[in-house]
Amino acid sequence: MQPLKLLFSLYFIFYISNNMEFQREINIRRYLGDERYNYNDTYIAFLFIPKIGFERGLYEKESPLNNISYNIAFLDESEYPRDNSNTIIIGHNGNSSISYFEDLKHLTIGDSIYLYYDNYKYHFVVADIYTVLKTGYVKIRRDNSKKTITLITCFERNKQLVIIGYEKK
Repeated sequence: MQPLKLLFSLYFIFYISNNMEFQREINIRRYLGDERYNYNDTYIAFLFIPKIGFERGLYEKESPLNNISYNIAFLDESEYPRDNSNTIIIGHNGNSSISYFEDLKHLTIGDSIYLYYDNYKYHFVVADIYTVLKTGYVKIRRDNSKKTITLITCFERNKQLVIIGYEKK
């Protein structure tokens, strides 16, 4: 009987650890309590970066959950992927529970970034990586004739890390 109890305990721990993020999101929705928004929403996109084992969902820009206090987020000025668009995604770096972009610093030129959006898998390749002073404003250096993804996070003490990727066709 002891092995069965151990097996059940291990399953319970596995189940709880894999569902904590989902429960956290439900609690965030309850906390926000904004009746003007339909909180039965789901992720509209997924960001996947194989090199660093990163996979995370994104909410639509209008959602109160599209906020770096809870998740990675589309910047308000960002565009959803389309011809020559720039999809800008921001996230925290550091050592807190919401530091989802902590490992972006390990990306290099040529690495792949995938964005699943509107039933399509966009494949971007990192083309530029640079830092800027943290002033609340980031000048994005990009080729406006290409579909672009831009990832931005804080970096070191007073800088921001900017990663530019162009769609691979």
